[in-house]
Amino acid sequence: MIAARRGGEGGSATVELVLVAPLLVAFLLFMVFAGRVVVAMGDLEAAARDAARAASLSRSPQGARQAARQAAAADLTQTRRITCRSLDVQVDTTAFQPRQTATGPIAGTVTVILGCHVRVADLSLLRLPGTRLIQRRATAPVDAFRGVATQ
Repeated sequence: MIAARRGGEGGSATVELVLVAPLLVAFLLFMVFAGRVVVAMGDLEAAARDAARAASLSRSPQGARQAARQAAAADLTQTRRITCRSLDVQVDTTAFQPRQTATGPIAGTVTVILGCHVRVADLSLLRLPGTRLIQRRATAPVDAFRGVATQ
């Protein structure tokens, strides 16, 4: 037996595919963009953590600032998954000095905030114009039982 065709439905699957395919491709490209943004955030988070750790090992606030900048730049250069148009390294050393209290010493801290302007074209396959600022923060303790310079 030959199945009877319903009137007017011939070729409707092709039309549906033509209409849905661009939406699926756009959705997939958006997912690639979102994934690459997450990877860039992770890389920047790791660089901030490494910079804070390097700063916490320094003996002075000035040395901490310099060590943090060098560690952040080296870490981002080494991974090569993220290219910053401009890298901003802020190092907060206001609580760098360990303090003595009646109950014992309290460790100091050093906080590093990294800001990276990433070209959106580098993050997506669409080559979109513009930049996106990604910022990450990390804090590391300064050992309370070692000596630090006062300035």
